Amino acid sequence: MRKAFHDYGLLEHEEEFVGVSLGYDYCAEHEWGIKRMKELFAIPESTKDNLGIKCRTITNCPDRLSFKKDGNYALL
Repeated sequence: MRKAFHDYGLLEHEEEFVGVSLGYDYCAEHEWGIKRMKELFAIPESTKDNLGIKCRTITNCPDRLSFKKDGNYALL
């Protein structure tokens, strides 16, 4: 997967980690190469009944994942 240049980073809500934005740069390559990541986070596949936010929502967080924030720095 090629690196994106727009809107990539960690997502927080009220200082709680809620996700990762992989970003975009108007390139279809960003929709490929993330199969293993989708499996680890149990992100469902798109279907005609499962579109929009439903097919992009993390439903599992791996035990080995942790998030730390200190001032202007964050580590995932």
